[in-house]
Amino acid sequence: MLSGPTPTPTPAPLTPATPAAPPAQVLACETDLGITAGLQDRVIQCYEGVVYMDFTDRALMAAEGRGVYHRLPARPRPRAAHAHAVP
Repeated sequence: MLSGPTPTPTPAPLTPATPAAPPAQVLACETDLGITAGLQDRVIQCYEGVVYMDFTDRALMAAEGRGVYHRLPARPRPRAAHAHAVP
């Protein structure tokens, strides 16, 4: 039987594991080089691990080009199924 995740307290926002290369800067460099990727890909590269990404703060996104990121516990997650229809 599948069950939802157990609620955990919200930890403090993260700072990059590599402060000299925040995700938005890495994304900008890759965009200049013609590499297609998304900000979420760069967030995981910079912060590593299981990260919750919140991009709903439009003022923060406009001013700093980033969202708010929180590290989640790396404990095993419940099994989940993924399905999609093929046309």
